Amino acid sequence: RSAILKQPGTFTFYAFITEGGKAVRRTVKTGKEFEDKLEITEGLNEGDNLIVIGQVRVKDGSIVEIIRAGETK
Repeated sequence: RSAILKQPGTFTFYAFITEGGKAVRRTVKTGKEFEDKLEITEGLNEGDNLIVIGQVRVKDGSIVEIIRAGETK
């Protein structure tokens, strides 16, 4: 749920994924909400690397580094 952001003043939701070391903004369509979970019905694909930490500071095209859970830098 926290990975999905809302465009201020609109009903548009979006998320950031990584492609080629850069952040890519994807508009998403949402479905049902389950407590702290949110169903995404369009905009993301299986296997996408979803940015789940720091996404509020990322801009489309920002250079990013993937650090997986449990890894340290």
